[in-house]
Amino acid sequence: MTKKKVKKRIQKRRSKRIAFPSDEESIVLRQENAAKERAAVRRVTMIDDFFGLFEVSSTQWEHPYRVEIRSLSESHNSCSCQDYRMNQLGCCKHIERVLQFVQHRKKRKFKRAAESGSPIYEVFMDVRQPTPRLRLLKPAASMQGVDAKIGALFDGEGLALTADGDAWGAVTRAVAALPPRARSRVRLSEHAEYWLQRVRFAADLKQLRRRFEDDVDGGRRSDNPVLLPLYPYQKTGMKHLAFTGRALLADEMGLGKTVQAIAAAELLRQFGRIQRVLVVSPASLKAEWEEQIKHFAGIAAKPVFGTRSTRLRVYAEEHPYSLCNYEQVRGDVDDINRLLVPDLVILDEAQRIKNWPTKTAKTIKRLQSPYAFVLTGTPLENRIEELYSLVEFIDPHVFGSLFRFQRSYMKITPENDILPQNLNELHRTVSRVMLRRRKDDVEDALPERTDKNYFVSMTPEQRKRYADMEYEVAMLVAIMKRRPLTKSEQERLQILLACMRMTCDTPYILDQECRDCPKLEELESILDDILGDDPTAKVIIFSEWVRMLDLVKELLAEKRIVFAEHTGKIPQQKRRAQIRMFKQDPECRIFLSSESGGAGLNLQAANIVINLDLPWNPAKLEQRIARAWRKHQKRSVHVINLVAEGSIENSMLNKLAYKTALADSVLDGAAFKERPTDKAGRQAFAERVGALLGGEAPEPKSPAVEKPPKALKEELTARHADIILGIEQNVRTGGTVVVSRPGTDTESLRRTAEATGATAEVITPEIHALLLRLQKMGVLTLSSDLDTVHAAEGYTPLPPEPPPPPKLHYAPARKLWRAVEAERKAVEALTGVGLAEQAAPHLATVLRAGRKAIIVLHRGLGADGDDDAVGLPTEAAALAAAFAAFDGNKNGDAVQEGQELVAQVDVALAGR
Repeated sequence: MTKKKVKKRIQKRRSKRIAFPSDEESIVLRQENAAKERAAVRRVTMIDDFFGLFEVSSTQWEHPYRVEIRSLSESHNSCSCQDYRMNQLGCCKHIERVLQFVQHRKKRKFKRAAESGSPIYEVFMDVRQPTPRLRLLKPAASMQGVDAKIGALFDGEGLALTADGDAWGAVTRAVAALPPRARSRVRLSEHAEYWLQRVRFAADLKQLRRRFEDDVDGGRRSDNPVLLPLYPYQKTGMKHLAFTGRALLADEMGLGKTVQAIAAAELLRQFGRIQRVLVVSPASLKAEWEEQIKHFAGIAAKPVFGTRSTRLRVYAEEHPYSLCNYEQVRGDVDDINRLLVPDLVILDEAQRIKNWPTKTAKTIKRLQSPYAFVLTGTPLENRIEELYSLVEFIDPHVFGSLFRFQRSYMKITPENDILPQNLNELHRTVSRVMLRRRKDDVEDALPERTDKNYFVSMTPEQRKRYADMEYEVAMLVAIMKRRPLTKSEQERLQILLACMRMTCDTPYILDQECRDCPKLEELESILDDILGDDPTAKVIIFSEWVRMLDLVKELLAEKRIVFAEHTGKIPQQKRRAQIRMFKQDPECRIFLSSESGGAGLNLQAANIVINLDLPWNPAKLEQRIARAWRKHQKRSVHVINLVAEGSIENSMLNKLAYKTALADSVLDGAAFKERPTDKAGRQAFAERVGALLGGEAPEPKSPAVEKPPKALKEELTARHADIILGIEQNVRTGGTVVVSRPGTDTESLRRTAEATGATAEVITPEIHALLLRLQKMGVLTLSSDLDTVHAAEGYTPLPPEPPPPPKLHYAPARKLWRAVEAERKAVEALTGVGLAEQAAPHLATVLRAGRKAIIVLHRGLGADGDDDAVGLPTEAAALAAAFAAFDGNKNGDAVQEGQELVAQVDVALAGR
């Protein structure tokens, strides 16, 4: 295929996604990037005008990349960049830039040089295949002595006859034995060292494993390098980590990944392979790691806290284990590489880097160490690209470049949807670095687990509020099938889905005036049975919503039940005290937790897990359960899920089962059955949201089929009678004009009308009055076929003068906002040093003040219902709802979203 045709295909793909890029297209894209960026090129060591060693640099790169040019017509050149090492194309934009540079104004000489090739013998690694091979390129004018000594080590195609490590040693010895003149005619690629180090690293670990197993068999060494006994499967995991060197341990939650990683680290330490270990975990688990390292290895680990200067001092000190959280590494990665220089990096709860384009993932992957352990019970939660991102940190050569991974394991259908494919092959490939055991695989080491769903009916008020939100979501889904949603509509949809889930628990989460909560009554009955029947039983109660837990705390206080709690609002040191109380105090029977306690904690003291609500993701649900159902648990574990009957939670049960099946097919090699709705794109998303509503979302009718005027009027008045002043219809064409009440939200009216497919427009009373005035002036003529089919009390064809614009109360609103200035500064200071979790409680306080300020801005201070956002203008109500939905238990990304909400308050209060 010609280059021109390849470019046409690239343009077609950019306009409409038809497939993932081919190798030819990928090369052309790199050529285009090289021409566009025009990076600086410098000759370093030249053979002639075209062949030799070059450096390519620009202001974007700290160090120049080194490029070896040995062929002008084939992909035999090499570069020190990561893209070249991974893409298996034999090129990169730096190589292409050098080729463009050397042929500038020398096209005839370039063409002749391309035909003759390099004038010397070139020995290099050919990377255009999954396993690179040592290759020899001979010049057109060969030397008999060089051919005899070097050429004999390669076959007729130029590939080494023996393994790369052995072949390279033989080549270097042969070159050293040549006379000086002949030796100058041979160039050994400096880039081969990178690949040879990989070969030597793997060979060393293989030999180390044989040595360890021989010592264990001969009684010269224990097979357990830590102070406490390990289960057999944990010893297997320890050896996988230690002797793979850079490996992924993906055991299900509760099987002791932390202990296996500590044991592997200690094993490598005993063999003298490592000295300094960096553990990167969520901030809430640093104390857990400190405790486990002390418990199993007898070593005092050093948690990293404090200001930047304090952290730099800790990095420079010699500690066997240093404990950081992900937010700290985001800001300190270069200092860690420079001062700490870890031999081993352990990533705990590594799903934090599953989204490869995020800043956290990109920064973590800049950590440098010869050994790396990645620990996660959920290597794949939603999309198979998540597994790619995790494995890229361990060994980028397992899958190669992202486009190659996508081509192998993802397909684009004629309908432009993305589906997974070749999952068995994916499972085999990732097994080179990943070890995963399910609890079923080690059932002898774990107690029995039973799961039960309790379906709870909502109260009439709860159902009414839920139905209002459900109807509005259905309207948005119907619109989505006809056109893309606007940004405000997308945000509204996300807020509504979250609010529906909250309402399944209790409307109290959104409106503190309504305390309806059937789940609380069901929970009380369950606790009475559990705590009464078994005086040793301990219970973990999870909810994503802190206000739901507040109601539970009131219930427990009323029943005089001692409890511990773990939420984002509680400082880390106090959380540790709460965990100890739950583990050690027999009177403390209940542990309340938000998602902050859903991962990493060891709570085997509990034998019952109650989920007051279901998370979107099955992996998060399993993480919750694994707090109790894990190694060293002596009793059967009972899991109880409270599900609002006939709700989005009910539908989520099937969704959770599907996501679990997808993960099992990749990670465990199980059979996977695609669902028709497993698609990407707007239409598929609409189908999935419709399914969550308990069935198909309302289908929009074709614009050619008009809604009967009478039926449209009945539907509008049935849903929105309280905000409609009048409805006027053309009795001949069916065209309808809906006049809304002053100051009300017209979006819901528009969505209802649009979703029905009828020809209808929603206007304000001011616009309606303007039309009539223009008719009176003779500027336009309104149809005589118009008929008023609905009129609220006080509605007339000519409404009174429009009311004056609402008064905005800037002074008291700004006063409220200034009162939390110190809290805002605390948020900025903490996030600035990577302590997002510590900033979250302060941010929650700021957001509560922001919500109050927005309400006061529109209502004034002291007005009835200060805390009620109902009836505010659309944007203000949406902002207030977003504040109410913010939970202080947030990770770094969500804290950033909260700060964006704070910025919106600044804009609203800037006013005049």
